[in-house]
Amino acid sequence: MKLKNVKRKILATFITLSLTINQSMMVFAAKSNSNSISTNVPKSVSDGILLVENVVLAVVIGMGVIMTALGLTDLAQALDARDSMQQGQAYKKVAAGFFIAAIPTILMVKIN
Repeated sequence: MKLKNVKRKILATFITLSLTINQSMMVFAAKSNSNSISTNVPKSVSDGILLVENVVLAVVIGMGVIMTALGLTDLAQALDARDSMQQGQAYKKVAAGFFIAAIPTILMVKIN
């Protein structure tokens, strides 16, 4: 696959995701009489929010695993060809895949 086609597909995916997120609508789950944030959120709403959160985190982890696998295949090809430039790029892909897969864990530690 040519690099130009890959860049186009990544750009199209990014634009689609950003437009989807930008067009989303805010939903207020519970009405609060005070100015503070309400903690009386119905269980069905909090379950739905947790479900969406888990789906998004699973997608991010999946992207990280896929990127790591692609980096490992590139690394194997670069080691076979003995090309140090490709090896460096493959190491970067593998490291980026690990970091992307670790983002949900880092976010959960930061939030909690």
